[in-house]
Amino acid sequence: MNSQGLLCYKWVMKSMTVRMLQRVFIGGAVLLSGLVNVPISPVSAATLVVTTLDDVVDANDSLLSFREAMGLALNGDTITFAASLFVNGPQTMRMNNFISVPRAGITVEGPGRDVLTIEGTARDHNIVGYEASGGVMTVTLSTAPVFAAQTTNFTGQIFVYDTNVPFAGIRAVTGVSGNTFTMAWPNEIAYTTASGKVFGSATDPSVHWGDSGRFMTVSQSFRITDVTIQNFHSERGGAFHVRSGGALTLERSRVQKNGGINWYTCGGAIRSDRSTVTIRNSILRDNLGKCNGALLFGDGDTTILTITDSTFENNIAASGWDVIAYHPTIISGSSFSGAKTFTGTPLGSFFIGGTAGSVSISNSSFRGAGGFLLANASTATVSGSTFVSTTSDPALSLSGTYVSLTGNTAATCTTAVNTGIHTSSGNNFAGSSTCATVNSTTGARVANYSRTSNVVTMTTDTDHGFRVGDLVRLCGFQDFQSGGTCGFVATVASIPTTVSFTFNQTAANLSLKAPVAHSFRSSMAFTQTAVGPGAPVITGVTPGSGQVVLTWTAPSSGSSIINDYIIEFSKNSGAWTIVNDAVSTATNSTITGLDSGASYRFRVAAVSSVTTGAYSNISSAVIPNGSTTTTSPPVTTSPTVTTIPNSSTPVVTSPSSGSTTDTSGGNTPATEGVIDTLLTERGNDAVVQQSPTLVTTTTDVINSSTTSSTTIPAPVAPTAQPGSASALVNGEEVETTVTRMNNALLVDVGGINATIWGLAATGERINLDDSGNLRLNSSDSIVIEAGGFEPAQDIEVWMFSTPSQLGVLTAGIDGKISGTFPLPNNVPAGDHRIVLEGPNSLGQNVTLGVGLFVGEPMGDGVSPWVIWIPVTLAVSLGLIIPTTLRRRRQASTSA
Repeated sequence: MNSQGLLCYKWVMKSMTVRMLQRVFIGGAVLLSGLVNVPISPVSAATLVVTTLDDVVDANDSLLSFREAMGLALNGDTITFAASLFVNGPQTMRMNNFISVPRAGITVEGPGRDVLTIEGTARDHNIVGYEASGGVMTVTLSTAPVFAAQTTNFTGQIFVYDTNVPFAGIRAVTGVSGNTFTMAWPNEIAYTTASGKVFGSATDPSVHWGDSGRFMTVSQSFRITDVTIQNFHSERGGAFHVRSGGALTLERSRVQKNGGINWYTCGGAIRSDRSTVTIRNSILRDNLGKCNGALLFGDGDTTILTITDSTFENNIAASGWDVIAYHPTIISGSSFSGAKTFTGTPLGSFFIGGTAGSVSISNSSFRGAGGFLLANASTATVSGSTFVSTTSDPALSLSGTYVSLTGNTAATCTTAVNTGIHTSSGNNFAGSSTCATVNSTTGARVANYSRTSNVVTMTTDTDHGFRVGDLVRLCGFQDFQSGGTCGFVATVASIPTTVSFTFNQTAANLSLKAPVAHSFRSSMAFTQTAVGPGAPVITGVTPGSGQVVLTWTAPSSGSSIINDYIIEFSKNSGAWTIVNDAVSTATNSTITGLDSGASYRFRVAAVSSVTTGAYSNISSAVIPNGSTTTTSPPVTTSPTVTTIPNSSTPVVTSPSSGSTTDTSGGNTPATEGVIDTLLTERGNDAVVQQSPTLVTTTTDVINSSTTSSTTIPAPVAPTAQPGSASALVNGEEVETTVTRMNNALLVDVGGINATIWGLAATGERINLDDSGNLRLNSSDSIVIEAGGFEPAQDIEVWMFSTPSQLGVLTAGIDGKISGTFPLPNNVPAGDHRIVLEGPNSLGQNVTLGVGLFVGEPMGDGVSPWVIWIPVTLAVSLGLIIPTTLRRRRQASTSA
């Protein structure tokens, strides 16, 4: 044996623990057992104890260094540190160069992050002065630099940061002498006093520059706990580079003052390439990166980033974010703050984007320039978290994702057009926020898909709730042109089952491979619903001489921006009248031309390209002579006229002795103090019903020279029992189809497809009853989505039995309408129907009626006494309407 072989032999024999020798002996015993049939027990993982903090590989001493232990560790082994190393307090172990993880499952257990610091060769230096002459900058430091002049494209590169001199950033060193270094600088600069930091390292240029200066390169699964790691400086990932297929777990540790120099593959503390990283109870601070101060997390199909109960603070980068991730990501109980550029300006705290994946954020805080940007994540849940922006950028930005938001706080939160808000509740989003508006109520994970000719069939995990003609966004599919960014939109062609749908796709680059596993990356398909603006809140009403100054807060804008506000007034508790003001998005208005001494109340509604939103709260009554009152409005003394649709004789009723105040804030004009008792017929039984809302509107306009009163004629509505539908096309009855899906009634007739469901006051969709019928209470709202209308045409929405116009919706360029309408005040219990009237895409006039219940239905089992008592009372009061009038009504409208 030559001398070199003898030295190697001595080192191996010295370094092996008894447990390692057991492995050798037992390996031979296993071979022997095959001959003599002797059973051998499996060997458990070994524990290697580091007995020196020197970074040596020495076969002649009796000590085991950390580098030697890493070289000897087998799969599943644990490396610890002898307690005797720390009897004199915290210690620092200095590493001369990087270490590679040799095998899978190795664990390093340190004595505590405040007890053991593992340190690289990089150091900080303070700038004390500089001067420029002849194209050369000479910088003076407080101490002699550890770095040398550049010999490779990594060695000799330094970070200059937190400085008031004009050369912050990453620089190449041309020479070093004493406490000074030089670099190329073409600009002449007058010598001044200076301050700042220079961070660089002394690395061995003979070592491959991609690994040189780093603490550890991880290509296997590796776990390290209870240490501080600092002053490492490398091309990619100052402290750790987790390569493809690797997995790093960092627990109860501190990673600080590390630098990643390369632009594309940077990450001051950690760089991950198609790998898995888990960070628990750890601190990452004061790290520097050419991009992304703390962590750059690359893409991968079976990888995930998990950050739990950890702190990221004061990390520095030339540009980018504190953390950027292209993986599925889980963040819980963690905080991100203080990220900045080399010159000290704020950076964003967190960016998730690129290739789509599932994201879960909970109980965490994000503070930075823009706070948090969630882009191109297939599906996301964000709860209990706080987002703060230190610049004018939004604190929380959402783009290309299907997201649920619960209990979050953000001063500003915005969504892009390709974002579906599935749920949004309990959030504190100040001011106008699209994040507060649910615009996507259907969606599902995609389990698989296939292609036959030019038809793609998607199979989902759960019922998707889509309809034929829906525009569906697909997320997480790199096979499509969208690249997994929720940018690919397909039109649903057919629905073979509730968990599948098809669309046409002729792109030649569409492959047949399935989405990746859901445990790592989800693939989502969802539809977006056009949502109108919310209701403003009136905050001030100040009377003056013949005028009132009205102020209000802007509501959420829905799925389109607010482009105007409608202001209405009620004079002396009369009908609501539109103020003829200019188109404006201002949240205040001075309303002139008012009568002194009259009492006025006001309400406001926001207008977007989608629809007019719900009205605000009704203001307190004000008198334009300068006085203000908050008491009930005075009773109208003049009669109110209401027209019974299709009846030649109007019914005139006097106001009641009391006063009824409209506080609904709905879209239907309120008429107060009027009870219109109408006799209608249901089968052979007569029932007395009250009209919930009169269909009279006033077109009075303040500052207009003329005033007129016009009654809106109700449509001739087809009869429809609860759970059924009927329709007229150009006055002729046609066949309708009613189906049920996702607790909604779906009706197809005359080229119109309508979906109608109930919405509770709590914001939840109301389930259909046991018979599949829609049953509402008086406090509920009705939601209508329909398509197939002529674009840009007004579609009237009514409620019968007694006709009450709920509102008017304008069809978009796609022929679709969408609106939510509170039920009219005092709507009686019983059978009712929602009626839509307007032209379809062929120009034919379509009147569609869909039956529903309000309260409990009056079935055949109802006692005759229940029916005849109201009739008897009505007769005794002399309120029976003549039979001829009743029959005239029956011919035009049903009960």
